[in-house]
Amino acid sequence: GRTSVFSETDLDRAEQYFKKYLQTKLKGWWPDKAAAHWRLAMVYDLKGETDTAIAELEKGLKLQPKHKEMKKLLKKLKKKQ
Repeated sequence: GRTSVFSETDLDRAEQYFKKYLQTKLKGWWPDKAAAHWRLAMVYDLKGETDTAIAELEKGLKLQPKHKEMKKLLKKLKKKQ
């Protein structure tokens, strides 16, 4: 999913990967779910789904309130509205 975000390709597939990840029980070294919400928000932003992207960022920020990159993207997206 992360690769799709950066290459801006296969966004539907990336969306499915991140959604599946968010439903997975995480083990030890796996990135936390806040990061998955952030990346999923990036997917929605690239797809032009600003409101959905904002909702994902808000979910992620509940998990990691000090995440600078999520805050930055949220501010950018709210300006788009």
